[in-house]
Amino acid sequence: MKKLRQVSSLILFLLLVLSGIFNILYMLGIIGRELMRGGFLIFLAVLFIVSLLGLILKDIRKEDTVRLNIVTPVKEIGPPYVWALILWVITNGIVLVFNWQQFGW
Repeated sequence: MKKLRQVSSLILFLLLVLSGIFNILYMLGIIGRELMRGGFLIFLAVLFIVSLLGLILKDIRKEDTVRLNIVTPVKEIGPPYVWALILWVITNGIVLVFNWQQFGW
């Protein structure tokens, strides 16, 4: 279980950083909206899969709590994950606030 937690934490961390980089590149006009949206959708899909895997493992092992979830990287990686999450929230917020008309919402 420890290896699975470490691997999922690393994958979530890398996807969070990748999505943040796509947001920054989009703000600089280097990439288009489709690629930025794609990075975000992949990040959300992996979050869903990790959460679902945690629930499945909880049921299989008959545990009381979910040990693998989207907060696992905070425990495994620590401050770098928190800083990457803060960077992602800021860049994603800037993209959404200043480009909301382009998204057709």
